[in-house]
Amino acid sequence: MKHQLFTTLVLLALSLGAHAQDGYQITGKTSGIDDGKVFLISCNTDTLGVTDMKKGLFVFTGSVKTPDVAYIRTGKGTGMIPLMLENSNFQILAGPSGVKIVGGPAQTTLNEYQELVDSTQRAQNKAQQDMQAAYQEGNQMKMQGIQNSFMKFVEEARKKETEEFGKLTHSFVGGYILASNMMKMPADMLRKRYDMLDDQVKATPNAKAVLQYLEKIERISVGRIAPDFTMLNNEGDSVTLSKVKGKLKLLDFWASWCGPCRQEMPNLVKLYKNYQTRGLEIVSVSLDTDRQKWLNSMIEEGMTWKSLSDLKVPQSPVAALYAVQSIPFTVLLDSDNKILAVNLRGEALQKKVEELLK
Repeated sequence: MKHQLFTTLVLLALSLGAHAQDGYQITGKTSGIDDGKVFLISCNTDTLGVTDMKKGLFVFTGSVKTPDVAYIRTGKGTGMIPLMLENSNFQILAGPSGVKIVGGPAQTTLNEYQELVDSTQRAQNKAQQDMQAAYQEGNQMKMQGIQNSFMKFVEEARKKETEEFGKLTHSFVGGYILASNMMKMPADMLRKRYDMLDDQVKATPNAKAVLQYLEKIERISVGRIAPDFTMLNNEGDSVTLSKVKGKLKLLDFWASWCGPCRQEMPNLVKLYKNYQTRGLEIVSVSLDTDRQKWLNSMIEEGMTWKSLSDLKVPQSPVAALYAVQSIPFTVLLDSDNKILAVNLRGEALQKKVEELLK
């Protein structure tokens, strides 16, 4: 199927190759998507074009002064297809099995980079399957061999991926890649890669989004002083984080409606019981909007430590201050509110607390 898809795209590219390159032409062929309006939208959300899709086919033509990321979406909003738009010819095949785009130097560069990333992911999936099979066989030697080979592969793949990204630091494609993956990267790696971008790329919307996100997560990086805040507790009293006394403080973001949070809560109850007398204090911040559900869940879970909420999600300023993307989310602080660890839970959190409160 993939071979047929590639062949079709190549033939389309050849058939359109005679068009002048003072503008762009985007030819799309879809399956499993209802006909109707299709929009071409710039990275700044400006509408660059509107066309009709008939029998799964659509065409955009136009020109851009500066290459940049654009997005194609249907009038019904069924997904967004990113496109490295420049004055070139593009062919898009989209359907239930995925999207394939051919055309333009920038898009080709992105495709090659993505294939490198995808090949690494496929290798990881294969290694996991092999490890599972070896485990079921009880073959420890085979498991160790797979592990060693995979770790060596990962090291080489990361090195190659870093080298390939280094070639894109002068291109808006580099900014797009960084923005697409920023939430998967630790702050130090993201900062290093952002700093690699040249000034022209840093001026693009994607790179600006990376910087905005980076500034948020750097506020809660290990070694920084935790952003201070004041919030009402379950009894209606104001609590200021910096004034909470404790040799070690755990800031825990959770919600009554969050399954993983509720699953983690018994670990926190046990942790507090074992280490409160050694100087551990927990401050839980609920991202609930229903006060009664918040209070009921506290009782159900046996939470006896400080519990706060502003009941303002998704506009909670404290959640934004700590760049909370998902919960449960934890921040471990010392007595001076310096951040010691971020987003530990379960056994990893238990070990860290034990280590710090010996």
